[in-house]
Amino acid sequence: MFAIMVSPTVEANKAMGYVDIAEPVEVVASFSPEGMIHPLSFAWAGREHQVREITYRWRTGKGRSTLRFFAVTTETEDAYQLCYRDEDSTWWLERGWTPG
Repeated sequence: MFAIMVSPTVEANKAMGYVDIAEPVEVVASFSPEGMIHPLSFAWAGREHQVREITYRWRTGKGRSTLRFFAVTTETEDAYQLCYRDEDSTWWLERGWTPG
């Protein structure tokens, strides 16, 4: 069951199965010697979300910076898209998926 908390400004996108969030978040992640990043958990909406699985990862360039995206599922079966920005070493919660 999805329990994604959203603000009224993103409520309209729920009909499409996702909500745009675009908020900075604190993420606990491991960085391997080979350069692989593995998000382990993130804090959002007043709670800690444990990453159960990374279902997809991809990179894009934006100017001189690389954006690293991670589609993840949590222990509560919710799905989110996280973004790590190389340029300033920040994490963003881009969107969450809800039942369509």
